Amino acid sequence: LANFPPKQRQKILQACTRKYAFRRWQTWICSFLLGVGIVVAGRYAGTMGTAFVGGMAFGILTTVVNTAIYPDVKRYVERELNQ
Repeated sequence: LANFPPKQRQKILQACTRKYAFRRWQTWICSFLLGVGIVVAGRYAGTMGTAFVGGMAFGILTTVVNTAIYPDVKRYVERELNQ
């Protein structure tokens, strides 16, 4: 994606995330574990702890999803943009 302008990269990632993210088991496992982490933080760490863990969870989930859909992004670029 480095060869594309930032707007087009964002558009490609959004399209692939919507279409492919929840077809990957990594996304489901990560979502579940991070949800458990947020619930536990809410129970024992209060509002600030929940906010901190929620922010960390969002970053981790984004990384996992982007890594999981990489092959789909590659195919999408080859199929849709190089016709």
